[in-house]
Amino acid sequence: MDNLFIINLMLLIVNFIVMISLLFSVLYFNKSYINYQVPRINSYNDVISSKEIERIIEQFKRIYHLADYEIIYADTENYISLFRNLNKSKKQIVISKKIFESVGYEIDYIISRLWIASKINEKNGLVRGYKWLLVTIPFLSLALMCICLLINCILFGYMSGRTSENTDKIILWIWKIPMFSVLFFIGFISMIMSYFFSFKVKEAIEYNYTDEISSLVKLTLEEYVQDFISARTYAQNIKISYLPLIKNSEFWENAKWVGPFVYM
Repeated sequence: MDNLFIINLMLLIVNFIVMISLLFSVLYFNKSYINYQVPRINSYNDVISSKEIERIIEQFKRIYHLADYEIIYADTENYISLFRNLNKSKKQIVISKKIFESVGYEIDYIISRLWIASKINEKNGLVRGYKWLLVTIPFLSLALMCICLLINCILFGYMSGRTSENTDKIILWIWKIPMFSVLFFIGFISMIMSYFFSFKVKEAIEYNYTDEISSLVKLTLEEYVQDFISARTYAQNIKISYLPLIKNSEFWENAKWVGPFVYM
């Protein structure tokens, strides 16, 4: 029983170390994000008018077969993140408005949000897989880790000072085979693996989007082609797919642009 107690204690300590490490990784990303400087695109187009933005939205709304949807590009109370712009029940695509460092970034942002909304509407496998890797799997993994950590704490408290003779057989079996610690590490590995796999998927999405949209931009937005190409080059050079940031109520207003397919 003493050996089991030590083993379970060590596993519980490791569980806490992993959770603390995840917290510190968030703080690290926050610090890096605060210090990050978005490069400005040198262009003759310093600003883009609201009328021109409306024209872009209407053009690409038709191109992406989104005629049935109302496109709302406006200030929103909270930042509407990637994958959440499309509301099928209301037939709306809501895009959070903000001021960008350069015109090319804003054009890339608007077009990419319409593009990904159309892919979600079409149930595109690559985009759906990217959502699973960035949102679904990490959320489920973190939930599993938190539940297992809580159960391990309760179990450790319950078993402290007890002997095998006065312990329920099922609880004793769980104590001998630390299944919740195993599940905790499965959740942690799933989270890390999904994060690393998402790098490759993001790269494929960036390529598909750029390949599909570049010729259309040349035809419909001739005066903004170089701005768009510069914005695409910048976005494709960002290899990271997810930024785990602590967001306040003014996050989107002061957000730094890191490309259209980085989830944050």
